[in-house]
Amino acid sequence: MQNGLIDQYRIWVYPLVLGSGKRLFKDGIKRADLSLVDTKPLSSGVVILIYQPGDNRGCAMGVAEPEVAELSRTDNH
Repeated sequence: MQNGLIDQYRIWVYPLVLGSGKRLFKDGIKRADLSLVDTKPLSSGVVILIYQPGDNRGCAMGVAEPEVAELSRTDNH
């Protein structure tokens, strides 16, 4: 990550809460700007989030704010 050698991050999110859990990245690691490029929900409830290094300056964790169309779509569910 520090040398820019990763082309894509695939993060699997499981709908399970078991306490505090482990951190994904170590403390003190340089912040990476990531762009969410795809999501793949599975029938088990797991969601695969696919990120690529990008340029999202000023956004928390490098994830862009949702667009108005996305917000209205999620408000209806």
